[in-house]
Amino acid sequence: MYYKSIAVVLFFLVLASHCVAEIDDMDLHKCTSRDKRASIYPECMQGSNLVLWCDYSNYTRIPDPDRIYQSKSCRNSVALFVNDSCIADLTQDQLEKFENIESLEFGKNRIRILRREIFTSNRKLERIDVSENYLRRIEKGAFSGLRQLEQLHLSCNLIHDVDETTFEDVESLQELSLHNNLIEVLRNGTFGRLRKLKVLNLSGNNISVIEKEAFIGLDQLEILHLDGNRIAEFEPSTFASLTNLQVLSLSHNHLITFPPLQEVPYRHMHTVDLGHNYIRSLQLSDLINIPRIQNLILRHNNLSSLQDDALFKGNKELRTVDLSGNNLTDMAARLFTNSCLVEKLNISDNRLKIFHADWYLTAISNGGPSGNDISGNKWKCDCNVELMNRHVQSLDDWRQTLQFDCPMSDNTKCNHPQFVNLCTKKPNRTIVKRHHYESEFDAVNLKKQIDPDSTTITSTTVETPVSGYVETISVVLGIICAIFLIVAIVTVYKLANARKMSSEHPNLENGRQDHVEGRELI
Repeated sequence: MYYKSIAVVLFFLVLASHCVAEIDDMDLHKCTSRDKRASIYPECMQGSNLVLWCDYSNYTRIPDPDRIYQSKSCRNSVALFVNDSCIADLTQDQLEKFENIESLEFGKNRIRILRREIFTSNRKLERIDVSENYLRRIEKGAFSGLRQLEQLHLSCNLIHDVDETTFEDVESLQELSLHNNLIEVLRNGTFGRLRKLKVLNLSGNNISVIEKEAFIGLDQLEILHLDGNRIAEFEPSTFASLTNLQVLSLSHNHLITFPPLQEVPYRHMHTVDLGHNYIRSLQLSDLINIPRIQNLILRHNNLSSLQDDALFKGNKELRTVDLSGNNLTDMAARLFTNSCLVEKLNISDNRLKIFHADWYLTAISNGGPSGNDISGNKWKCDCNVELMNRHVQSLDDWRQTLQFDCPMSDNTKCNHPQFVNLCTKKPNRTIVKRHHYESEFDAVNLKKQIDPDSTTITSTTVETPVSGYVETISVVLGIICAIFLIVAIVTVYKLANARKMSSEHPNLENGRQDHVEGRELI
């Protein structure tokens, strides 16, 4: 009996382990003799929209468009996708027949260098994606002749250095992604020729030095991401040329002071994300030149006190303030009196004790409880808390958000007049455009890509007919593996119980044997 049970357990464990191995097989054996991806879809496929899909292949070079199909040529393709393949060396002769190409994607290959004048035959290119390769070097003139290029994605590579010659030939560029590389220094004039650039993503590098004219020439830049670097300080005029900037994201760095935004007014800036730094103070002078800021993210810093009632005096369009995870012990009672559009205030996980109703009266009148949080503080159960407790009883949505561990009482000393919202002159909501912001920087997984239709960084993958097929197979195999493992565990459990019962009641087994022998005698 036991030998049979053990055999069943081993059988299911072998099946489960084989199943797990099948799921990872395509990555473990990529570009080797055991690579199974080519069997999923062995050839390229051209769609009706002239997009040529060659993803998940074992190609070591770009396929010849004249040899893909016997009946026709693919030279008229406007987009070429060779993602997750085995291309190690990209040369000009491989691309010269794709004269009409507008979009190229070579993500997740083994490309180590972009050679000089490699795209000279592809002058219609508008988008290039060489992310998730082993790219270390970009030769001078690599992008020569690309007068129409608008998007360039070089993220998740091994690039150590960029300078003023790297992007000198792509003056039409609007989006540049260099996140998750190994860049340490941003030199003067590196992006000086990119006067049409609107989005620059440098997150997840090792940047510790930014020379004061590194961003010179970026007059049209709207979004700058420098999250996840080693930046501790800036030169006073670092951002002086970025007068059109709208989003400045500097989370997960080593900053101890607010970035220098005092040089010139930034009248278009609506979002500043400084989360996960070491900033110790916030002053009126830090915010005076960003009058239209709506989203101020300062979570997980070292702020200890905000005592100035006039701190946000000039920021009348402020909507979201995140001060969670600091060391705040006190905040001015009327800190947000001048910010009459505030909707979300997060002050959780601080050391606050005294609660002031004025902090949340505006937020309550402007919207719902989402994004508001007071938890993780040691509130003193005084009249302010009791009065707010009474106030939110009529606000069903806010009861859980503004919840204090203080029981309500009938104490007459807290019988004050009803709360009055001091915000009487609110800016016209129809005039003030709302800019939503969700910080999606992942300090662990930096493989992100700029979404061209959004002002945030979102995790994206290339959707192809083959990729959907592979994903479905992986899900099915995962479910089968889980079933095998569950059956094996249940069998082991039953076997253990059977052995336990036989050891605890040996006479029971002997009785069964005697019963069987008695039946045989009869």
